[in-house]
Amino acid sequence: MLAEYGGAAWADDQAATQLLAAWLRRKQFEARLIAVEVGKLFAGDRADGRVSGAELLSMAGVTL
Repeated sequence: MLAEYGGAAWADDQAATQLLAAWLRRKQFEARLIAVEVGKLFAGDRADGRVSGAELLSMAGVTL
């Protein structure tokens, strides 16, 4: 957060708290987007979005 807002030296305590809350919400949103994309990458176009464990391992090059 310090790198993005420059330490927010200009902000009082309330503004800094609001900035921190907004920054956390944005990071959580970005993490959800990445999780959805990774899920699509592994699951492909499956309707239920599930892949068996053996299939995931084979995608990673692990053979049983």
